[in-house]
Amino acid sequence: MKKVPITLLIILISLAPAHAEIMTSLRTFNELFSESAETDKFQALKQESEKAQDAWQAYLTVTRSVPADINNNLRDKYRQLAITLALKAARANNPDALTLVYTRDDVDVPEFLPARQQMVNALLTVAEKASGTAGDARLLLAAGDVLQNGRLVVQNSLRAAAFYARAWHAGSDVAASRLNSLFMSIKDPASAYLWALRCTGNCALEEGHKASDMLTPRQITSVQGLARDSRVLTVNGLGSQEDIR
Repeated sequence: MKKVPITLLIILISLAPAHAEIMTSLRTFNELFSESAETDKFQALKQESEKAQDAWQAYLTVTRSVPADINNNLRDKYRQLAITLALKAARANNPDALTLVYTRDDVDVPEFLPARQQMVNALLTVAEKASGTAGDARLLLAAGDVLQNGRLVVQNSLRAAAFYARAWHAGSDVAASRLNSLFMSIKDPASAYLWALRCTGNCALEEGHKASDMLTPRQITSVQGLARDSRVLTVNGLGSQEDIR
């Protein structure tokens, strides 16, 4: 094994810290360059989104364009831009945007809360005009929730039931649970049981009550027969889908 001259070892040892500092500086430069490039990319996307005629499509583009490895400050800018575009689309009566504003969790997006009071009439109008296809189910559910909980408008259980029923016909399993709870709240256990029977798939009933416990055996079998006819929306008072609309 060859011996390394002591002078060469001293030179190498003295250069090691400098090399480490250079590498650290290079890494820092690369990170700064990368952040600058991502910021420029965001600014370009922001300008393009703000000019877009379709705010909802711009919102979708922004949400799909968020890089995975960016700092929290830039991530928050993407978030704020997405919220701004969603609200802009909702104010233009876009059904998907309105659905998002009224169904997104309050904790996740508190910015939607003040907008709900302002746009509640738009939500109900757009839901009323909806064709009732599968794509409308969440919109119809949101309209029913607004009318049933009575926080943004005066509670109207009859109109809420109409929206829930339309959502169910549009393919929403959970609408049956909403109708079960609604009819229990207005003391109509027969209609509540009708919707309990239809609560299948992804539907789950609220615990704490059973409508069937309030019915006679004859009433139970009668409602079970009615449940097979999708045109029957209530047992007492409202009748068919045409009546409830």
